[in-house]
Amino acid sequence: MQDEDKSKEQLITELRELRKRVAELDLVGKRQVRTSATDITERAKQTREIEHLNRLYSVLSRVSQAVVRATSPETFLEQACREIVEAGGFLLAWIGQVELMTNAVVPKAFWGGIGEYVQGITVYADSRPEGLGPTGTCIREHYPVVHNDFLHDPQTLPWHDRAAPFGIASAAAFPIERAGGVWGALTIYSDEVDRFGGEDAKLLENVRARGAELREGLTALAAKFDFIREIRGEGLMIGVELSIEGAPFVAEALNRGLLINCTHDFTLRLLPPFIVTRAQVREFLRLFEMVLASTSKAESSPAPKKSEHSPRLAHSAAR
Repeated sequence: MQDEDKSKEQLITELRELRKRVAELDLVGKRQVRTSATDITERAKQTREIEHLNRLYSVLSRVSQAVVRATSPETFLEQACREIVEAGGFLLAWIGQVELMTNAVVPKAFWGGIGEYVQGITVYADSRPEGLGPTGTCIREHYPVVHNDFLHDPQTLPWHDRAAPFGIASAAAFPIERAGGVWGALTIYSDEVDRFGGEDAKLLENVRARGAELREGLTALAAKFDFIREIRGEGLMIGVELSIEGAPFVAEALNRGLLINCTHDFTLRLLPPFIVTRAQVREFLRLFEMVLASTSKAESSPAPKKSEHSPRLAHSAAR
């Protein structure tokens, strides 16, 4: 009888331990479910960020192609907007220039299914209410600006009523620099809230900053070498127009580990990667100066058993 009572007590104890263990496993399971759900949400967010970033890379690559194809500044601006919209899946992209006298940002080109939004839009580059949105702020602060909830952001209030019928949910603006100052801005709109991730802005800010450094360095080189006629382009998509043929410069650049190309015989095209660093830009400028110096010297050296006048001087005289 005592053995039977003992067995019952052991059974009860084992059942209690079993219930406790089941409860613990249940709690762990719930925690794992919550953790798994969090992980899945985080992975989904990261996947969207990667997709957005890859799409942005595609946009910038296609814009660089538009630079090469463009036959005039106006053509380039519109084609750049078109490439951004079509490659990035955006609602609208427009490029505006600042009027120095009024600080108004005037649309110069746009592309997208909601082009009416830009026509007649009021945007300024100063600190009045119409200058506090993405376009005016990026021009004033020389830095990319993102509004990921456009219709509920107090800084975009002047455009809420105008934007709502067009389905605008988020916007990003990026300054366009020229001659050491901000010429205007590129503004992009999406129908998705939180469309523009932080990595997007960082990437385009790097393009802007490194592009400005590259242009500044190339402008300094143009002052040293009189056969450089013009530096043109935006961001990292830059052309160096020469008064002499560019093919020898391309060959010498390749010998020094630089990859550039030549279009229309006299224009060197520079298309560095969009993640290029400041140190890499400086190293490129150092090597490119060596390319310019050595190639121009070779081009101007007198050929054996021919005229004592160098091809370079003959070319200069012809001009």
